[in-house]
Amino acid sequence: MRVALTTLFALALVAAAGEGGENASAPSAATQSGAALAPADAAGYVGVDTDLESGQWHQLQELLDRFPDGDRVLEWFADELGDEGVSWEEDVQPALGPVSAVVVLGDDNDTVVLVQPDDRTKLEALLAKANEEQVTADLEDGWVAVAEEQGHLDAYRTAVDRGTLDGAAGFREAMTGLPEDSIAVAYLSGKALASGWTAYAPLVPMPRRVGPNTDGTLESLGLAVEATDDGLRIAGSVRTDGPEVPSYEPTLFRRVPDRSIIAVSFHGTPELTELLGSEDALGAFLPAVAEQLGVELADIL
Repeated sequence: MRVALTTLFALALVAAAGEGGENASAPSAATQSGAALAPADAAGYVGVDTDLESGQWHQLQELLDRFPDGDRVLEWFADELGDEGVSWEEDVQPALGPVSAVVVLGDDNDTVVLVQPDDRTKLEALLAKANEEQVTADLEDGWVAVAEEQGHLDAYRTAVDRGTLDGAAGFREAMTGLPEDSIAVAYLSGKALASGWTAYAPLVPMPRRVGPNTDGTLESLGLAVEATDDGLRIAGSVRTDGPEVPSYEPTLFRRVPDRSIIAVSFHGTPELTELLGSEDALGAFLPAVAEQLGVELADIL
């Protein structure tokens, strides 16, 4: 019943579900608020709304209620937490507070978790369930930094002294245009993208360049998950130091029935075919795809 800090934190966040340029505007979303305490050179940042009374979580609950087995999802999450000897209402929510964030430092990919607990003693009790002793540091406005080693906290403090993520141009540009009210946001720096960073996330190593005919390297990647009236919307932004990549505007969704569960639209250009066929993307999987479909993916595109 004793679990690692990152595993317990991830489980808690999942359980909650059951219950531009230099002139880009500054982040204002709650899920981005932890960026004011993250280093400017962070390799990655994930911010999550952990306030189940927020509008986003109420919207998500309404979506789950539309599914016949939505209550089974809730029961599963509750059972998972129960197996760890904690409950969301009594143990996890007071320990995390309204917003939580995971920050990956830029140098060694060390991870620091930022929480704003409603009850500091609840946080200490939750951390006590980790496999190894955790170290904490009190920050401003009731925020607390949590790490597995004191060295990680020391490196975090040193990095923050050089500047914070909310003032970094790459982060501000990555967040520009994304929903201000979201369940979660994620950011990866250009340096992390170029090195195929995969720490604590099932990310496929990404090519250094955006496409075969694009002169420019990836500067940043931003993602946001938003609960809407009709479903979950995932919005993203990719920034490069080369020419601007034209946005793709889908036109066929008007022909998709409104009760469809999922619909995907894409632009089958020769550039997309070449990019997806590269070893950095889907190249290793294309033979299996062709075997299942009976036709080459390039022909479909």
